[in-house]
Order: sequence, then structure tokens, then C-alpha cells
Amino acid sequence: MKFLRNWRRKLLGLFNFQSPGGGVSYGVALEKEIPEEFLRFLMEVLQAEVDSNGDPGVVYRLLAENQDKLDLTFAEILKKWFESEVESDNSERNQFLAGTLNNFAIDIFNFPLGSRAENLEIAIASYQAALDIYTRQAFPQDWATTQNNLGNAYSDRIRGERAENLEMAIASYEAALEILTREAFPQDWAMTQNNLGNAYSDRIRGERAENLEMAIASYQAALEIRTREAFPQDWAMTQNNLGIVYLYRIRGERAENLEMAIVSYQAALDIYTRQGFPEKWATTQNNLGIVYLYRIRGERAENLEMAIASYQAALDIYTRQGFPEKWAGTQNNLGNVYLDRIRGERAENLEMAIASYQAALEIYTREAFPEKWAGTQNNLGNVYLDRIRGERAENLEMAIASYQAALEILTREAFPQDWAMTQNNLGNVYSDRIRGERAENLEKVIASYEAALDIYTPSSFPLECLKTGENLGNLAFEIENWGIAIFGYNQAILAVEQSRNWAVSEVIKREILENDLFIYQRMVQVCINYQDYPQALLTVERSKSQTLIELLDSANLYPKNATDDQKQRIGELRRQIASYQQQLMGSREQELIGGGLTGETGENFSYTSETNIRTKLQTANQQFQQLLAEIGDPDFNLTQQVTPQLPDLNHLLDSETAILEWYLPANDESNFYLFLITPSPDKNFQIQPLTFPPEDYQKLKQAIRDYRRDYKKDVRERQLEKHLPILSQTLHLSELLCQLTNYQRLILIPHRELHLIPLHALPISDSESQILEDKFLIQYSPSCQILHNLHRRRNSKPDTCHFFAIQNPTGDLTYTDLQIEVLRRKFISQRIIPHIQATKATLNKPENQDFLRQATHIHLTGHGEFDEESPGKSYIRLANKEKLTFFDIFENLNIPNCGLLILSPCKTGLVETPPTDDYVGLASAFFYAGSQTVIASLWETYDFPTALLMIRLYQELPKFGSVVEALREAQYWLRNVSRQEVLVWLSDLSLSENQMTDCGKELRLYNKENPFVAPKYWAAFTVNGL
Repeated sequence: MKFLRNWRRKLLGLFNFQSPGGGVSYGVALEKEIPEEFLRFLMEVLQAEVDSNGDPGVVYRLLAENQDKLDLTFAEILKKWFESEVESDNSERNQFLAGTLNNFAIDIFNFPLGSRAENLEIAIASYQAALDIYTRQAFPQDWATTQNNLGNAYSDRIRGERAENLEMAIASYEAALEILTREAFPQDWAMTQNNLGNAYSDRIRGERAENLEMAIASYQAALEIRTREAFPQDWAMTQNNLGIVYLYRIRGERAENLEMAIVSYQAALDIYTRQGFPEKWATTQNNLGIVYLYRIRGERAENLEMAIASYQAALDIYTRQGFPEKWAGTQNNLGNVYLDRIRGERAENLEMAIASYQAALEIYTREAFPEKWAGTQNNLGNVYLDRIRGERAENLEMAIASYQAALEILTREAFPQDWAMTQNNLGNVYSDRIRGERAENLEKVIASYEAALDIYTPSSFPLECLKTGENLGNLAFEIENWGIAIFGYNQAILAVEQSRNWAVSEVIKREILENDLFIYQRMVQVCINYQDYPQALLTVERSKSQTLIELLDSANLYPKNATDDQKQRIGELRRQIASYQQQLMGSREQELIGGGLTGETGENFSYTSETNIRTKLQTANQQFQQLLAEIGDPDFNLTQQVTPQLPDLNHLLDSETAILEWYLPANDESNFYLFLITPSPDKNFQIQPLTFPPEDYQKLKQAIRDYRRDYKKDVRERQLEKHLPILSQTLHLSELLCQLTNYQRLILIPHRELHLIPLHALPISDSESQILEDKFLIQYSPSCQILHNLHRRRNSKPDTCHFFAIQNPTGDLTYTDLQIEVLRRKFISQRIIPHIQATKATLNKPENQDFLRQATHIHLTGHGEFDEESPGKSYIRLANKEKLTFFDIFENLNIPNCGLLILSPCKTGLVETPPTDDYVGLASAFFYAGSQTVIASLWETYDFPTALLMIRLYQELPKFGSVVEALREAQYWLRNVSRQEVLVWLSDLSLSENQMTDCGKELRLYNKENPFVAPKYWAAFTVNGL
């Protein structure tokens, strides 16, 4: 074009005249003189862009020869020159100028020599100048492309505040996406999504966890277009970026996130081969080294060796001469892994770490790379803190000097996360410091940890908050500053709870809590020392039964505007989701039970793969989210995080009731505790902790082990009753009685193995003739929170009682038939499923499901089994060898009006006893299904005495109106009744002649005076819940 030729000539001769002061003048628009060599260089480089059609090689040679001119002065000259050359009435000329400047900006952005900081400033000035012409209205596509490029420059910018630069980058990318839509410009849309992901990955402002989720969303969006088949290099780039964000992801399960990072990096390496893309291969090897450094799964020592191998592979390409900045970065990373290395001599590994960091600092100078210099100084502080060689006191001083140097750059305002990390590290070194006054050093420790926790909040940085909070708590514990210890441990516990809330897998949720139970134990002791007894009790509550608490809490919540049909569907989906979660918790690697009341018959479980269960869980969650979208309540969530607070116990404690809650820490060498909770005149409640020393805890643990060892013997060889006096002594029950003289009812909240012990049957006198149940009405609960939850959903007394029973489904329990035949007479509204009819198919019939929803009393008989290894496989035997499992109950049973559910089969009251005290067993499943009170058994029951006990229980119920009182009276009667008295009692039940004959024969098998005095006949049954 004639215009281009003329413009080239004009460009060569532009401003080739002297101003009066001897400098080069900008003409009308110029207000100050500029050195002629800068302007001449600008003309030359722009001419090179035009003549070479933007060939970087040509432009780079010119830039390399004039590196001394690539500074802020040049950026200012460029901007002002452009402003002076724009002509309002010459659109074609202006567009050409903008295009040339845009191309130059790209070249200077990528130019590898000179000052990176200055090059970026020149690129930003060029893009901003081009945008004066490339407006959204006149040139929308060019405007959007330049916005994307400007975003890249701001994302990498060194000058200015880092946080603000990233906000500018995000704004530019989001502006670009307004034009570069997926439909109109799919490749550009994907590119900008990738870049936006990078900016969110690095973002400082906002919540870190949310920023990383935004980054993942952007990368995954980009991969919808950037497929391996269509765009292999772009696909590999975004896979690498996705690996980075999974490496640092906060939400989700940490171990799984790291595995996903490895998968992403290895996917990138399928394309980024050493031969084809050596630099990108090296970058991905470096990233892979980082994730192996932090990897949780696999052997730790081997992971660290793989990290070293990855870094050393990267250094084959990243030489100091060819890639000085990346060489330094990999040296820094290599120092990190040598710091943690397990194999080899520890002292030598630390020296190698120091050598690597010092090598990195040869490139990472404070002037050229201030942020990276500071990061490496922090790392150097870490290795001096652990250093073995040299004088210990001097090493610690060098660590302090390194951390303080890092903080000169890593300020709270500019780099809050890195500032907090360095503050935590500084606290660590002051804690160990030898020089200086100890008291002053400790003050600095506390100040550093507290400063770090200002940034490391439980919701933003749970892992870091956990670590720093524990550090602060431990230090304060050692110096007996209980108030600060409580603050530190509480922050750590909040971080644990946040991590549990983000974890998807119930297995991981349990592991997160179990790994940090020491903090809860310390917190309990500190709170007691500080005489903050409510906080101590709350800590105990927060350490146990969390899964069941969360399920019960969420089961009571519905969207505000949901219809009855929608609420019913919500309930069905909740039960499905809970069932799948429990199945995944019950077995991680092994095959799992298939759920549903429509399962096949047969002796063996129906198994399905873990993958299948996860798929079902994902589908159920998707259906739930679709239902929520249909209902349209934005404030409602599927899962509700339980607020850590003690429930109001006033409605549970009348003037005659006390609660006893035990706490058995995971550490066997610690104290154990009993919390006595009683009402007070001011309508509040009092909490009195009783602390028992480690030697008493050892005796208790041994007594429990002896009891459980005997329990595992054949039922005919057991002598459980001989263990009860010892358990009573080790629990100090006789001493406790003097504090309970004013109470008639006890709510017992066992912990861990104590759930397996018949506490109500423990003797309280030397003669062993009087037991705890003789003095008190006793009920059990998993926790105060669960008791409170059950009380909140208590139904008013129904006008009509509806009785549902499963009767002797296996047909081999003679007196179970007798039991149901007598009980059914007490109810007008009843539904009994007897013998061979008691199958899953029968239970699943709509008419039976409808009756179950109305049932106020449910009575299940037959055989039961508790699976100690996998409690989710526990079951009640049905007809045709079918099993009503824990999972079936979670998924399919809905009994919202059930006030009393009795499980007379064997072992239905057992629960697993992990340190997290998750209370997983058949009783917990029925609580979730809707029952308020569950009577269940702790061991194998005997058919005949169990039938007598259950019939007597129902006889006592109308007299007392209280399940607890009715069961106590029934058990007391069974303990003390004679054989003759049983026969007289049976004759009043209107039994047939054959039934009376059978009962008489059965009675002759037992002792004449007190045939059922032994605890094995009656003590297995406990009242759980209300």
C-alpha cells in the first residue's frame, strides 16, 4: 500500500531535527526534551518490526545490542511518541501504528535478555498505548486480544504491588472474555481461560481456597477446547498448569489432590518429550519434583528420591548459562528436598541443601529477583534451623538473620501468605534460640505465631493454620500460659474441622480427625487447667461422632420454599447419599456391599466395586443439586457444617438428672476424664471435670482388654460378670456416688471402648449385690449433641400407637414367636411380617413402607451380627438368608414417627470403637432413619429370657410412660424372679396349653431360685437416645 511506503519513509525521518536545547523534540505534544539516542533506537526497532513482518529474531538482535536503553525512560518515550503520532482523522494510519506497537510489545515481553522488570514495563506501556486505538467499539477482536496480552504482562509484572498487578491481570482477562466467547472464538477463549487460571492460581487478594477453585474451573474450561487430539501442545500446557493448582489446592483431600497433580504432569509429559520440547519437558520435570516432595501416598523416602531425580533431570536442560533464572529455581527446589531427605546421612543432606540455596542466590539477587531472593532466604533459614554441623547457637542466629531478611521483601501487605509462613518459621527458631534472654525469646515466639495466624485462618489456610496453631498451643502449654494455649489449639481444631468439611470421602474425614486427636487431648487438659470447663467439654464433643452429628443435623433441614413432594425427594436422596458415603467409609480398598431393599437373596453379600459406589454417589449428588436448582433456594446446602458449640442442656436436665460423659484420649499415657454435668438453680447447668492420672488409665485399659478378650470366647465359656467389679473399680464408681446423692436419673455418654461395657450393670458396693441401675434410672447417648438433636425432633404423643414387627424370620426362635404374639395384643394398629414373609421385597412394598412411616413402635426380632472389622456390614437376618444391613437402613428406611425401636437380636447395640468414636453400628443407622429411642443388645441374647424381658417391658410401659423406667423395672424383675413366679406370671398371659408346657420345660433348664440373675440374661439391653 502507498500508505505503508509513505509511513516507512516518514518513520525513518521522524523527528530528525534538533530542538533549541540540543535534545530531540516530540513536537507539539512534547513538554520536555528526550535524549536523541532513545528516540532513534525507538524508530529503529519499530522499523525492524515493520520490515521483518514481526520476526522476533530480527527484533531480538536489535534489542540485544541496545539493552542499555531498555528502561523506564524508553517506556515513557514510547508512550508519548505514540500519543503525538495519533491522528484523529486517519483511522488506517492509527490502526497500523497500534498493530506495530502491539507486535513490539509481544517481542519485548518475550525478550530473554536485559532487565525482566524493565522489559515488562515497556510491554505494558506498549499495550496500553495500542488500546487507545484498539477500542472495544471500533476493533472488538483486536481490543480483546490486546487485553489478553496486557493481562499476561500484568500477571508477570515485577514492579508495583504484586496483589494489585494480579487484580489488573484478572480484569484484563475477564474483559477479553467478553468478546472472545467460546462460540465465536473457541481457541482464543480457551487460551484466555488458561491465562485466567494462571492469574487466579497466583492471586493474593480474596480467599486463597476459592481462588484455587476458580483456577481449576478456568483450566478445565480451557481443556474442553484444548483436547489432546486437536491441540496437543496447548493441552499439555494446561495439564501442566492444572497440576500446579492441584499441588497447592486447599479444598478436597490433600493426598488425592497431589495424586491428581501427578496425573496432570505425567499427561503433559506425554507431549512434552525431552527431544521435542526440552524446555517445557524440564519445566514439567521440575513441577513433578515439587509434587513428589509433598506426596502423601507411597513411601516417603522413595518419593523424595523421585523428587531429586526429577529436579536433576530438569537441570540437564536448565543450565546456568542457558536458563539462569530457571536453573536457580530448580536449585532452590533441590534444596527443599535435601532438607527433608531421609536416605543418606542427615548432616550431609543439610549441607547439600545449603549449597543448593546458596547457588540459587547467585542468580536470585535482591535487586533482580526480590521475591525469589526472599523465598530462598526463608528456605535457607529452615535449613540453618535444622543444621547439624557447626555451632548450634550460631546456626540459629543465621536462621533468624535469613528469616528477617526475607521479611524485608515478604511484607504483610504485598505477600501475606509468604509473610505468614516466614513468621511461623521465625517463631520456630526463636523457640529453640540459645542466645538472648529466654523470656524475651518466648515473647517473640508468641508474637510470630500470632502474627502468622492473622493470615493463616482456618477457612483460608487450614493446613497451615493447623500447624501454626498447634505450634502456639504446644509452646503455651509448656510455659503454662493456658489462655494463649487455648487460642492456639482452638485455631488448630477449627482448621481440622474445615478440612473435614471440605473432604469428600468419609474415610478421609475420619483420617483427618484421627491424625490430630492429640490437639483435642491437649485442649481438654488446657481448658481444665484454665477452669474453662464448658470449653473442655465442647472439645470432647468436637472429637467424637462427627459424621452422625452432621447427618442428623442436615436431615432436619429443608429449603424454605420446598413442597411436600420435594421434601420427600430430598429425604430419599439424603438417605441414598448417606448410604453411599457410609459404604465408602466402611471399605476403601475392598469390595463393598450393594445397597437397597431390593437386593438379591442368598447367604453371601451382594458386592459391587468402589468405583460403582462412587458413581452412584456422584449421580445422587447431581440429582440433589438439580433438585435444589429446581427449588431455587440459594442459601441451602446439601451438607451443613456443624457449629462448634455446646447445646443447651437445660431441657435435658431436670432437678433429678445428671449427665456423665467420659473421655478416653488416644494417647494411653495420658490422663482420662469424666465430666459430671448437673442442673443449677440459675436454670443453667454446671460442669465438673474429674481427672484420673495415667496409672489409672492404664488399669482401665487393661480391664477393658481383659473384658474384650473374654467377650470373644464362645458364649458358653464366657464369664463376663467376673470383669464387672474390676471395671467398676477402675472407673471409680463408688467414689463418684457421693457426688450423685441428689439425682435419680443418669444419662451415660461412654467413649470409645466404654460403649461395649454394660455400665448400668456395674456393681457399686463391695458385696457386688447392688448395681448402678439399682440406684439410678439409666439411659445412654453417643454425645450431648446427638441427644440434643434427638430431643429437637421429638414428636408429640400420638393419639394412636402403630406397632410394626418382624417376627422370627429364620423360624428357629420358638420364644420369639411367643414374644410377638403377646405384644401384638397391646396394639390396635399393627403390622406383623412373620417368618418366611420377612424379606426385603416384603419390606419394600409400598403399603409396608407407608406403615413404617407412621409406626410409633417398631420391634425387630431374629438373629443379628456386628462386624467389628467393617461395621457397615452389620445386619439383622431376614428370611431366605437375606440381610437387613446397616447400609439398607441408611438408604431405604424412613421412620420419622418412631418413638421406640427395639432390636432384640444379638449384638445390635455394638458400635465400632476407633479413636474418633464415630458410633457406627445398627443403632446409629436407626437414629438416622428417624427413631428417637433404640433399645439394643451388647452381646448374644438368649431366646427365652429375652422373650420374658420384652413382654415384661411392654407391661411396664403404661405404668411409667418412660422407656428407661420400664426397662429398669423389667430387668429388675427378671433378675429377681423365681422359677415358680415366672410360671404364675406366664399363666396370666393367656398362653395355650402347649406354650405353657414348653415354657415349663425351658424353665427347668435354669436355676430354681433366681433363674435369670446372671447379667448375661438381662444386662445386654440398653436404652439409647431419649
